[in-house]
Amino acid sequence: MVAHHPFFEDTTELTVSQLYDKVAELTQKYFQTQNPQARDQISTFIEYYKQEALAKEAKIRLEEAENQQNGDLDLDNLINVS
Repeated sequence: MVAHHPFFEDTTELTVSQLYDKVAELTQKYFQTQNPQARDQISTFIEYYKQEALAKEAKIRLEEAENQQNGDLDLDNLINVS
Protein backbone atom coordinates (compact mmCIF):
# COMPACT_ATOMS: atom_id res chain seq x y z
CA MET A 1 0.00 0.00 0.00
CA VAL A 2 1.04 3.58 -0.59
CA ALA A 3 2.01 5.22 2.70
CA HIS A 4 1.30 8.74 1.45
CA HIS A 5 -2.31 8.19 0.44
CA PRO A 6 -4.92 10.02 2.58
CA PHE A 7 -6.87 6.80 3.19
CA PHE A 8 -3.82 4.77 4.21
CA GLU A 9 -3.17 4.07 7.87
CA ASP A 10 -0.70 1.65 9.40
CA THR A 11 -2.79 -1.25 10.61
CA THR A 12 -0.31 -2.93 12.94
CA GLU A 13 -1.67 -1.15 16.00
CA LEU A 14 -5.35 -1.16 14.98
CA THR A 15 -7.81 -3.61 16.50
CA VAL A 16 -10.26 -5.62 14.43
CA SER A 17 -13.03 -3.29 15.60
CA GLN A 18 -11.06 -0.22 14.52
CA LEU A 19 -10.45 -1.79 11.11
CA TYR A 20 -14.17 -2.37 10.63
CA ASP A 21 -14.79 1.23 11.72
CA LYS A 22 -12.43 2.30 8.91
CA VAL A 23 -14.40 0.14 6.47
CA ALA A 24 -17.65 1.78 7.59
CA GLU A 25 -16.15 5.27 7.29
CA LEU A 26 -14.80 4.59 3.81
CA THR A 27 -18.05 2.97 2.71
CA GLN A 28 -19.87 6.14 3.68
CA LYS A 29 -17.37 8.22 1.68
CA TYR A 30 -17.76 5.84 -1.26
CA PHE A 31 -21.48 6.52 -1.46
CA GLN A 32 -21.05 10.26 -0.92
CA THR A 33 -18.93 10.75 -4.02
CA GLN A 34 -19.95 10.42 -7.63
CA ASN A 35 -16.36 10.55 -8.91
CA PRO A 36 -15.51 7.14 -10.45
CA GLN A 37 -11.76 7.51 -9.86
CA ALA A 38 -12.31 8.39 -6.21
CA ARG A 39 -14.68 5.45 -5.85
CA ASP A 40 -12.05 3.11 -7.30
CA GLN A 41 -9.47 4.30 -4.80
CA ILE A 42 -11.89 4.13 -1.89
CA SER A 43 -12.99 0.61 -2.83
CA THR A 44 -9.34 -0.46 -2.94
CA PHE A 45 -8.85 0.72 0.63
CA ILE A 46 -12.14 -0.81 1.77
CA GLU A 47 -10.87 -4.17 0.53
CA TYR A 48 -7.46 -3.56 2.10
CA TYR A 49 -8.94 -2.87 5.55
CA LYS A 50 -11.35 -5.81 5.24
CA GLN A 51 -8.47 -8.16 4.43
CA GLU A 52 -6.43 -6.82 7.33
CA ALA A 53 -9.39 -7.36 9.69
CA LEU A 54 -9.91 -10.90 8.42
CA ALA A 55 -6.20 -11.68 8.84
CA LYS A 56 -6.23 -10.38 12.42
CA GLU A 57 -9.40 -12.36 13.19
CA ALA A 58 -7.79 -15.52 11.81
CA LYS A 59 -4.69 -14.92 13.91
CA ILE A 60 -6.82 -14.46 17.05
CA ARG A 61 -8.76 -17.67 16.34
CA LEU A 62 -5.52 -19.58 15.77
CA GLU A 63 -4.03 -18.30 19.03
CA GLU A 64 -7.22 -19.22 20.91
CA ALA A 65 -7.19 -22.72 19.42
CA GLU A 66 -3.53 -23.18 20.35
CA ASN A 67 -4.23 -21.99 23.90
CA GLN A 68 -7.08 -24.47 24.24
CA GLN A 69 -4.91 -27.30 22.95
CA ASN A 70 -2.21 -26.38 25.42
CA GLY A 71 -4.71 -26.24 28.26
CA ASP A 72 -4.37 -22.47 28.66
CA LEU A 73 -8.01 -21.55 28.99
CA ASP A 74 -8.77 -17.88 29.46
CA LEU A 75 -10.73 -18.57 32.65
CA ASP A 76 -7.77 -20.35 34.23
CA ASN A 77 -5.96 -17.06 34.55
CA LEU A 78 -8.99 -15.28 36.03
CA ILE A 79 -9.87 -17.78 38.76
CA ASN A 80 -7.71 -17.68 41.84
CA VAL A 81 -8.31 -20.67 44.10
CA SER A 82 -6.48 -20.28 47.38
